[in-house]
Amino acid sequence: MKRSLSRRKLLLFGALGASAAAAAYSGGWYWFKVREGDTEELIVSILRRHLKGIPVEERHFHDYARSVQERYKDQRRLAMLGMLGPLYEHVDVIALMPASRVSFRRFEDAVVGEFLMSTDYFRERADESEPLLYFGRYDPYVALCSNPLARFGDEA
Repeated sequence: MKRSLSRRKLLLFGALGASAAAAAYSGGWYWFKVREGDTEELIVSILRRHLKGIPVEERHFHDYARSVQERYKDQRRLAMLGMLGPLYEHVDVIALMPASRVSFRRFEDAVVGEFLMSTDYFRERADESEPLLYFGRYDPYVALCSNPLARFGDEA
């Protein structure tokens, strides 16, 4: 007696395989990333999403994300959101989470703003086709007294 694979069995096995892969991905992400408080992938995804039109080398994103890692180490929710990082670069999945939307938008603004302050974006840039230069994490308490956004009397 020859058994054939029906459409229902194929769909069932496909759904079981997909759910097993999703469970393995989630479990691995939690085990290796969330327990350690690793938010690097989420920060890199935020920078990629918001700085699409600006030429930046990929290593600068990762350097910056590693430099702010210690600040967000206790934020397990951010590390869990990092699992959605590759999807977040193309689709705004945070808009579907109304409880987290406002606080996450503030986090995005802080990450992107601090990254841009850490580069030559606000300094005099002659050629906009040149990639941004990352100088290291901007810390207003350590950096020299300067405000790249300041406008003085004569300037328009």
